[in-house]
Amino acid sequence: MTADDLIARFTPRVHTTTDGGTLPYRWYQPSTATTDNNVPLVILLHGTSGRGVDNQRQMTAANRAAITFLFAQTNHPCAIAVPQCPTDDQWTRTTYHPERHERTPEPSRTMRVLLDLIRTQAHESTINAKRVYVIGNSMGGYGTWDLLSRDPTLIAAAVPICGGGSLDTAPAIARIPLWAFHGAQDGIVVVGHSQRMVAALKQHGGEPRYTEFADAGHDITDHVFATPGLAQWLFAQQRP
Repeated sequence: MTADDLIARFTPRVHTTTDGGTLPYRWYQPSTATTDNNVPLVILLHGTSGRGVDNQRQMTAANRAAITFLFAQTNHPCAIAVPQCPTDDQWTRTTYHPERHERTPEPSRTMRVLLDLIRTQAHESTINAKRVYVIGNSMGGYGTWDLLSRDPTLIAAAVPICGGGSLDTAPAIARIPLWAFHGAQDGIVVVGHSQRMVAALKQHGGEPRYTEFADAGHDITDHVFATPGLAQWLFAQQRP
């Protein structure tokens, strides 16, 4: 599937908050969706290369994930939202320190709008609010960890890829089903970020899954979405 073909399958939208914040995103909803709150929602957070204002570049940055969930519609029908972070911001403010990541007290302005978007879409009549999932790669992996900590009641399961989070958030998010992925040879986001977060979750009673690809670097999305059982695990998760 070409990038243009993929983009054409998703409707361009812009979410606007009551205080004027905006966030462009692409939206896909299966034809099977009804007004009976029957389909889950998958949020895909792109990495740095997808930033912009054209509501298209994020589809290239997140294309492997988007294609995966489009092709999964037969067995796992779901709505898909692919928001685009603006060039001058990040999903979460971070300096990408090799040894640690500490979140800021307040979310980035883009994260604030993203949270509002997810809450709004989760209450659409076609969406099952107990089955909202977030998947993010690289900058989006950081964003995934950060999103969980900003509202631990919102997300049913998460898949952070090559990201990192603040260790002090582990007690609040430990019970959220999570499957983290990282390449052991990652030279951009060191693998210790995922290792430490997974260990912290376990220390606080969580049971996260963790897959580390021994010979892989930073670009591991092909490995991730070829992982047996990933989709089945994700769609089996549901908030109480």
